[in-house]
Amino acid sequence: MKKMIVSALMLGVLTLGAFAQDKNTHNKKTPEEKAQLMTDKMDQKLRLTATQKSQVYKLNLESAKERNLYKHNAKDKPDATARQSFKEHMKSRDEKLNSILNDEQRNVYQQYKQEHKKHKGHHKASDKKN
Repeated sequence: MKKMIVSALMLGVLTLGAFAQDKNTHNKKTPEEKAQLMTDKMDQKLRLTATQKSQVYKLNLESAKERNLYKHNAKDKPDATARQSFKEHMKSRDEKLNSILNDEQRNVYQQYKQEHKKHKGHHKASDKKN
């Protein structure tokens, strides 16, 4: 009986360890992997042409590298200057992206951004309650 209980506990500990490892490796994607994922998601939503997809990938790669740099430099809590710089980078990225997309794609992208903002704001509000 004791062996069964010990075995069950060991299995539980090993399973939890495996889940924790998966979570850590998920966040360790390279900028190239992040850019590819972002580009693929955008391609699904916006139906990009091959030329657009290439341009969007380059833009997403630049953005992923900038985001990594921002996160690396602001480990604890970013200062106002760093936040402002990152906001300017994202604004510039959106302007470049808008120049790549056609009118229909721009509209779909703007709708997606609005929905994402609402969804993101909902999470922040529920986090504050907890």
